[in-house]
Amino acid sequence: MAFKLLSAFVALLFVFDRSLDVQAALARHPSQVLNVAPAAEEAIPAGTVRMQALGITKRPFGDHIKVHDADEDKILEIANTPDMQLPSYEVPKTFDGLLSPVMQGNGVLFQRESKVQLKWHKFQTELRKKGISYEDHYAKQLKWDGPYPANKEPAMIDERQVKNEDWVKFERAQFPVKLPEDTEHVIAWLRAPLTTKECFKPVGKEIPPSDHEIFMANLKPYIEFINGHDVFGTNVDMKDEDKLQFAKDLMEVNDSLDLQEKLVHGEQEEKAAKAYRDAKNLENEQLLAGLEADNSAAEKIDLPHVERAKEAMLWAVQNITRMIEAKYPGRRFVWFRVNRWIRTHHLNQIHIFLEKEPGTIEKAVRISGLKELKQLANSHPGAGILAAP
Repeated sequence: MAFKLLSAFVALLFVFDRSLDVQAALARHPSQVLNVAPAAEEAIPAGTVRMQALGITKRPFGDHIKVHDADEDKILEIANTPDMQLPSYEVPKTFDGLLSPVMQGNGVLFQRESKVQLKWHKFQTELRKKGISYEDHYAKQLKWDGPYPANKEPAMIDERQVKNEDWVKFERAQFPVKLPEDTEHVIAWLRAPLTTKECFKPVGKEIPPSDHEIFMANLKPYIEFINGHDVFGTNVDMKDEDKLQFAKDLMEVNDSLDLQEKLVHGEQEEKAAKAYRDAKNLENEQLLAGLEADNSAAEKIDLPHVERAKEAMLWAVQNITRMIEAKYPGRRFVWFRVNRWIRTHHLNQIHIFLEKEPGTIEKAVRISGLKELKQLANSHPGAGILAAP
């Protein structure tokens, strides 16, 4: 299947934490209109953000903040969408184990440790008490809270802007997700658009993909598709089997089917898109009736227009990979940008899982070993004798 889709009705089993360092993924069929009452306060886990009331009629942040991947109607639609949560992804032992899940579309499912999550919850609470939106808070922190300098906007964000803090800023994640000991969580903030028409043009000796002419003839819907979904990349050479699995779990969100259908090329693809929408509608009807959804029909439908869109995404976000390489030369990394339905805010934020430098890795492993030794000592009857320094 082209996408990994979790129906809204299945997702209602979870409570979504729409957080800065994202822990969950929203997945809802675009045709569904849900009227979900907010859970009782005592039923909401620490860290969960819920709108106090739906029916928001204006953007919940300053008009001076430029949003590149959502117009005003989309901002309001997202603001009025109930929150949900998906399961977490198991943390691998080393950086190498991160490559496949992130490049398959599961980077968004890595979660924080409980202590970090509590800090995030405290931060959320303080902002709510002050009546400050995430967008306004981070724009001020980044010193991007003035008028947007549209006349100076670069045609493409890439390695040329890596030191230009008017457009790009890097920082260690304030509320990092749990990662292997040899990996750190870094954030790159972008003030300019993630994807523009310049991103589709070959750079240097790059050989464009076979469908490049189709991309260039339909740039607007391809950019809209990329803007509407999770995107990811890496500077690590992927194994052949991993290349075949690229974006296999890319998540459907409210408007995915609409974005997909703008990319159909020819009668056969148009028929496939219609059959897929019909199959997904049938699944939702089954769920509404209290039945187990049968997704076998949707699974069997080939969607070449969606596979082509994934190829376009992989091609068009290489500028971000080059930018990160320029910031961390010689370091291996994998990165992702979370779609607009899930992000806490409407600022472009790149999550980078960066392999630590060798000396740093050895130190991290030693510290981790000491922590485990202390935990073992403190749980032993002779803790006073066994306690590590």
